[in-house]
Amino acid sequence: MRLLLLAVIWLALIPVQADVYRWVDEDGAVHFGDRPANKQSAEKIEIKTDTITNNQGQGNRLRKQQHLLSVMDEERKINKQKQAKEKKDKQVVIANCKRAQKALDDYLRSSVLFDVDKSGNKLYLPDQIREEEIKKARAAIEYWCKK
Repeated sequence: MRLLLLAVIWLALIPVQADVYRWVDEDGAVHFGDRPANKQSAEKIEIKTDTITNNQGQGNRLRKQQHLLSVMDEERKINKQKQAKEKKDKQVVIANCKRAQKALDDYLRSSVLFDVDKSGNKLYLPDQIREEEIKKARAAIEYWCKK
């Protein structure tokens, strides 16, 4: 009786491994199974068995899971920072576009440009400078508003 019990326990500890086959059907789909559909086109897959004891294997598996979770958490943080930066950059682009559009509107509405000196007096600028400022505003709109 003891010998039979010992034999059953010993058989339970032996790893069970079935053959695994890989094949491609006529439609090009890849299949895996324990029996090949067509022996000529099936490829036997070698599966390496783990020789680590159960407790060591669980410890290694737990460490790998914890490492994977920490890597995934770091990736989430990086993605969140990247999204925040992209949102901020987009807000800058929108603000610069609006600023360029407003400048062009102001230049087109006024027939003359002026600057203010230290004493608060208006200094009227030549039409050539106004035209240059209009060109700059249009270029700024082209740059910022087409992004």
